Parts: sequence; C-alpha cells; structure tokens
Amino acid sequence: MEPQIKRQRYEEDMQVDALFPNEIFCSIASYLEKEDKITFRMLSQNFHSLIDTHFLKFVAHFNSVVSKEALQQLPPKLFTLDLSHSKMTSEVVPFLPKSLRDLDLTGTEITDEEMASFPKKLSNLQLRECRRITDEGLLYLPVGLQHLDLCATEISDHGLQLLPAGLKVLRLAVCKRVTDKGLERLPSTLRHLNLAHCPAIRGEGLAFLPQTLSELVLRGCQILQGLGSLPASLQYLDVANNKLITGISDRLPRNLKGLDIAKCDKITNEELADLPSSLQHLNISETKIGDEGIKNLPRSVRYLNAAACNITDAGLPFLPQVLHLRIGQNGITDEGLNFIPQSCILLDLTRSPNVTNHPSNHYHQL
Repeated sequence: MEPQIKRQRYEEDMQVDALFPNEIFCSIASYLEKEDKITFRMLSQNFHSLIDTHFLKFVAHFNSVVSKEALQQLPPKLFTLDLSHSKMTSEVVPFLPKSLRDLDLTGTEITDEEMASFPKKLSNLQLRECRRITDEGLLYLPVGLQHLDLCATEISDHGLQLLPAGLKVLRLAVCKRVTDKGLERLPSTLRHLNLAHCPAIRGEGLAFLPQTLSELVLRGCQILQGLGSLPASLQYLDVANNKLITGISDRLPRNLKGLDIAKCDKITNEELADLPSSLQHLNISETKIGDEGIKNLPRSVRYLNAAACNITDAGLPFLPQVLHLRIGQNGITDEGLNFIPQSCILLDLTRSPNVTNHPSNHYHQL
C-alpha cells in the first residue's frame, strides 16, 4: 500500500474513532447480530481490535470439561461466552469473566448455589435444559438481565415472581410446572414471551400478561381452549398446533401484524372474516381452510402459508396481493396459476402433482 493511501486510511480511522469513547462503541456493538459485528469490525483498525477483544465468542466443545484454568486464559473483557452442553466443575462459575454480557449454559449441570456467582453485568442468559436449577436459583439472577431462556427446566409459578424487574425476553417453552397462575406476576417490561408446549397453560392467565408484550408464543399448548383478553400491544401471536382452540378472531388485538394458526383443526372459514385488517404475516397451513376462507382473508396479508389446506383453483382469484405464497399440497392445477397475484415474487408449490408448468414443484422466484 502506498504511503499516501496508508495515511488517508489512518486519518479516516481517527475521524471515526474520535466520535465516541471505546466504551460507547462497545455498548453499541453489544446489541448487534453476529453479521453486523463483522461489518462494524471493518470500519476501522480500532473497531477491529475492539470486536476481537470483547466479542470473541469462546465456544466449549460438546461434552468437554471446562476448568477454571481454561476460563483464566480468556480475554479479561470478554462479552460473549458459550459453554452449552459442557461439563463444568463446581469451582468454575466464580472464574467467569466479570465483563460477560451474554452467557450460554444450555444443558449444563449448573446449580442454584453456583448461580450466586454469576457475573453481575449479564444481559442475556441461556439456562435451557438446566435440570438442576430450581425457583430458588432465580433469586441470584443479575438485576440488569434483559433476555432469559428457562426452557425445559423445573421452574414453577413461584419462580416467575422472582424474575428481574426489567426483563424483556422470557422463554419458558416445555416448562411443565408453569401454569396460568404464574402469568399474573410477570415483569411489566416484558416484550417477548414463549410458552410453547407448556402442558398446564389453559388460557385463563393470558388476561394478566404485561401490556408491553409484542410477541407471544403458545404453540403446542394442548389444553389451551381460549385466548381471553390479550394485550393491545401484541404484534405477533403463535397458537399453532392447538387442537382445541377455536373462536379466536374476535379476541385478537386490532393492530396484530403476524398470526400462526397452523394445525389448528377447529379454525373455520368463517372465522377468517374477523381477522385484524392490519395482518401481514399469516400461517394457516395444515388446517381445514378452503376456498371460502381465502375469500375472507384480510387484504393486508403479504406473506401467506396456506400449504396442505383444502384450497382449489376456485379460491385463487380471491387471494390478497401477497408477496410470498406457500400453497403446495392443495388442489391447485396449471389453470389456477393464472390467478396467482402479480405481486407475488416467491411461490412455493411443493407437492402439487396437478401442476405441470413447474416440473420441480418447489420454490419458485417469479
């Protein structure tokens, strides 16, 4: 590289780096996804160093033993650490870097007592499938925690009362001891709640959900019978694979943007007429919805999964102006393709034996 070019690059780096102190840049980068961190890293030599030092993700090998000696070799200002499915000796936790923001302990033998030594700056904690933690361990959660994964643990309703007040994301999928009663005291700041496959959720507790909630997952809650009163703030709702649920349309928030009711056997064509006019993403796959249901869809829908329903060519002229359409495993023929909206740019006709114009019957960009 020529000296002049080197000097110009150095001056550009200095201009970018001078905008804020390193602490602010690290704080900004902590909210970025992995791909965005890589882009951020390329902005200057200083950012390159900051990302490598603070956001290097140490990943333990599956089933490997993690010792305190190994942790002592990590960068002192590490932000992200993945110890999922590793074997940790009892004295390891106190040696976790105090700078950690993101810690993954999925599938480990972490105990309540060891949780007392968690780094206090954690904002993202993964405890999925940690079978040895109980409600008492939640007393030791860092007060600044914002994302918490407790899926497939033994946490009960009592433990939900002990969660940090500022929590924004909570995942409780496959928690068999969580019931509707526990939903009454969730943090008022919560934005995302995952209760998928929680066998004791019936629906009565949904009326007590925080009014800040924007995403709710109730997929596979097999005794869920109704939705009650949902938060008006809700933007996305997943109630797929619930065999008993019906009559949900009049319970949905009017500003809902996404709805997944796949495999909900009792959903009828008539119910779709009452879906919110704001809806953009809709999954009705593997239901009994037919041509009459397509006629009832909101005109706002842009992403539609209607695979494996009872739809024929007769329903296609009534499709909204969708961008993405999955409609395989229906009674669609070549003639029906003439009625696919001109707006559609991605069409999935998987397993459509009566469509011959697209021999592969797979995903097509139009």
